[in-house]
Formats: sequence, structure tokens, C-alpha cells
Amino acid sequence: MIDLNREIAALVRAGVPLEAGLSAISADEGSPASELAGRLSDRLQAGMSLADALRAEQPGFSPEYIAILESGLRSGRLPEALESLCGLVELEQESLQRTQVAFVYPLLVSILAWSGVCLFLPGFTATLRETYGVMNVPAGMFIGWLSSISDFVGGWGWPLLLAVVVGMCVWSLWVAILRPGGPGLSGSLLSSLPPLPAARRHYEVAHACQLLAALIEQQVPLADGVRLTAGTLKSRGLRLGLHKYADSLTAGIAPAEAATPLQAGVPLLGWLLSTPASPVFGPAAFRQAAKSYEQRGRQQFEWFRLLFPVGVVVLIGGGAVTLYALTVFLPLSEMLERMMWEPAG
Repeated sequence: MIDLNREIAALVRAGVPLEAGLSAISADEGSPASELAGRLSDRLQAGMSLADALRAEQPGFSPEYIAILESGLRSGRLPEALESLCGLVELEQESLQRTQVAFVYPLLVSILAWSGVCLFLPGFTATLRETYGVMNVPAGMFIGWLSSISDFVGGWGWPLLLAVVVGMCVWSLWVAILRPGGPGLSGSLLSSLPPLPAARRHYEVAHACQLLAALIEQQVPLADGVRLTAGTLKSRGLRLGLHKYADSLTAGIAPAEAATPLQAGVPLLGWLLSTPASPVFGPAAFRQAAKSYEQRGRQQFEWFRLLFPVGVVVLIGGGAVTLYALTVFLPLSEMLERMMWEPAG
């Protein structure tokens, strides 16, 4: 997708008709987008618009992508719109990939910790039970708990670990075959962990600011430009907020009043939209806001990448060490106490 976007942007900048340009790309077998470019070229030559040609593709392109394309065509800045999308996707993918790499070590620690429990606990518990029997010491609370845990680990420890590993492999294979280019298992899981949704939302707001700047430069009416921009967003709350703002403008409500709800969620963007007629708040201001939101998203990704894996290692590694220590010392101390205060039968 990114390769195709950049190819289309380059063709438009060079003034090459898309039908001929995409046909040339399809002839390049080394291009990852050659097959897709060929199908699009055929549809364009048949008289379809670029947006309709993309809609006809199966599996279909997302509505957000089509909206970005149409807004770029309408504003006369299709290359800028596509490059903005490429930059947003690449930035998010880079941040997510760096976060995934940071999780390799915690994942290995988790697997090793659980494997150690499966290897150590059943044998140690059996030896401890035998020792209790030889010393003729009645079993206490701790050895009872340890026996229950050991029985569970002995019966289900390795199957659970194998099920997790096989599940991860099957998921990754499914993503690779049926969802090429998808985020993968780790990406799907990480994307739902805070603060990553907030970071992705900042990237989305940055994209909205970039697109609004391009539309304002082309003197697209503000209400229409906001609606076009809203159609490119995945965040439901932000999309509805922009549509409500555009509807308020159409109804004759002052921009300052119409932007009040937006200022609660996205203060900088809402502030810019509250006084759109001011020469201070032109395209340059929206582009500067885009840089600010992008920087916030990048910082959230970086903090998460640095701190969350450390917390996982401390929690899992420290928990495993604590479990091993308690497993050894609590039953032994209980046995010694009973030997000191209870006569052997």
C-alpha cells in the first residue's frame, strides 16, 4: 500500500496520466505493487474513477483510505494527501515494531520462568513429601498448598505452555496468509494496551491537521474540508466531533461556539478551528499543530517501549524468584518448627 501510494503521488507530480503510469508499474515484476497497479490501470482505462477503482478491489480498501484519496483529489493536492498517509502509517508501524522488539526479552523471561516452575516444582514437592514422611512430621498448611499447585503444574504446566506457543504460531500464520501486512499477534495485543491507543490517536489528529492545512490552502470551504477530513479518521469520537462542528458551521453557528466540544478532547485543534478566519491560524498553524501531535504520539510510544517491558521483567522475574524462595523456605521452616514443638509419633 505504501509503495503504491508513493508511485501514484510521483505520477501525479510528474503529470503522467494514471492509466499509463500504473500500466508501466504493473510491467515491473520487481515492484511489490505491480499486480495491484495492473488491476487499477485496467479499471481506469475502462472509465472508472480512481476512487471507484479502489472500491472495486477485493479485499476492499478501507473507507478512510478512499476518503483521503477523494479529499486529495478535491483539494488538488493528491500527492500531499497520499504522502501524509504514508508518513502516518510508517511512523505508527515503526513505533509499533520498536515496541515489539522491546518485548522479546520479557517474553523469553516469561517462558523460562514458567518452564522452570514446570521442571522444578513437581520433583521438589515429591522430595519434600517424602522428607515429611521419613521425619514422621504431619503435613501442614504450606505443604498442602504446595502439593495442590504442584499437582496442577505437573498435569497442566507443559500443555498450557505448548498451547500458548502453538496458539501464537497459528495466529501469526493466519495473519501472514489471510491478513498480509497486518500487525501480527504481538502488534494486535500491544495496540490494545494503554497508552498505545492514545498515541495512535495523536498520530490520527496529526494527520487530520495536515489534511486540513492542504484543504485550506486550496480554499475548500471549511465545513466541507472538515467533513472530508472526518471521513479519513478511524477514531469514532473525533470523527463525530468534526462532523458536529461542520454541521454547526453550516447552520450558521459561530466557529468559536461550534469548536467548544472539540476543545475538550483535542484542545489545540479545537482552538485552531475556533477562529479559522484569523490570518494567524492559517495552513502553517495547522501544520505546526500536526508536528506537535505527532511528537506527543512518538513520546508516548517511546515511554511505553522503555518502561512497560522493564515492568514486565520485574513483575515476572521478581515473581518467579519470590515463588521459588517461598516454595523452598516456607515448607522447610514449617517442617523444622513442627519437629521442634511436636514429638515424633
